[in-house]
Formats: sequence, C-alpha cells, structure tokens
Amino acid sequence: MAQRIEGAVEITLHLEELQARLNPEWMGKAEYRIRVWLNGLERWQSEKPVKVSEGGAAAIGVAIPMRLEFDTDVIAIQVQAAELDLLSPDDPAEGSFELYRSAGFFAGERFAIPISGAGTDISLHCRVEVQLLEAGLGPEEAAA
Repeated sequence: MAQRIEGAVEITLHLEELQARLNPEWMGKAEYRIRVWLNGLERWQSEKPVKVSEGGAAAIGVAIPMRLEFDTDVIAIQVQAAELDLLSPDDPAEGSFELYRSAGFFAGERFAIPISGAGTDISLHCRVEVQLLEAGLGPEEAAA
C-alpha cells in the first residue's frame, strides 16, 4: 500500500495510450485532439490528431513532468478530447482523475482516466513516476 510522501517531489505523468470503447464514427477511426491540464494549468496538447478505432487503442507516448512543493496535496488531472469531424463536429468529451499525496501520488502501476461525451466513451491510460526532492532541491542539486 502506498504511503504519504512528505516534501517537494517531481512527478512525471506518462500518457501511454488512448483506448476507445465507443466512438462517434460509423466506420473507420475517430480522430481526437487531446488536451491535458494538471491542477488547472494546460500542460499538454496533441500536435496531431490521435486516431483510434472502436475497440482499439492508439499509442501516445508522452511524458509530462511537474514539480510540486510540500504544500500540494492533490494533483487534479483534467482531460478533454475533441473529436475532429468537419462535417458534423461533436461535443467535446471530458474526464478527470485525482492523485493524492496521502497515497504517495500512487494510483496503481497503470491507471485509466475515463473520458466521455456525446457518442464517445474512451479512456486515457497513464502511469505516474514520483521522485522525492531532498530539502526542496532540484534533481541535479540533490545528487551533488
């Protein structure tokens, strides 16, 4: 069981893949523009549309680093996926997930953020790495 982490930490959120249980396309792959916010700040946006077929998955392979001081107890992750269809644009799909200091910012080896909207039921599979920073120093200073 994960335990509370004290002090400054460096968190790396790895966005591994987008999986579709249901997408709004009748045939073929749906294309999504993915945006990710951490504690209210936009930290990543897909440069190219992520294409995924219903029942399939598409690799993302992005790492988002974030430094947290001792007073941050929750990482709120918000995800928005806008399905790109010029003929009939769909409402954006949204999802969220929270990581807690009291659990060591641990959510299992791998976790999924459910994202839903009009005709869309997808999930963003993620994992998180946590590195404790000594006395509030950065990784380079702590290693010296």
